[in-house]
Amino acid sequence: MSAKLLQVVNSPGVGLRQEVTSIVHAASLLGLEKLRAIVLVAEVFTAVQITAMPRGVSLDTLWHHSLKVGEYAKKIATGEVDETKIIDDSFTAGLLHDIGLIVLATSMSEELSQALTLAKEKQVTLF
Repeated sequence: MSAKLLQVVNSPGVGLRQEVTSIVHAASLLGLEKLRAIVLVAEVFTAVQITAMPRGVSLDTLWHHSLKVGEYAKKIATGEVDETKIIDDSFTAGLLHDIGLIVLATSMSEELSQALTLAKEKQVTLF
């Protein structure tokens, strides 16, 4: 959990000029809403790491992708509104946007693996 918090606060989307190494400092910089979202997502990822993931699904890659989408969603929201809650909710939505993939990976791993293989062979999106 600590590593995830430090990873988020030190990501380019946060825009800090120096590296943060203290969990307390990271939590204060992120704020309660972002902290809550990160804890939620990190818990999901931690629970999933215990189970076997299907071929073609990397939790590390998925975490980095989710973090990037969260950062982009925050940037878009920041350009559109001045409301902190909407901006924070946009970041959370970006973090959680692929949660269904995790559900499929844990509950229907063989089917997801087949779908990933087929999508790659046909050169189409998973959707």
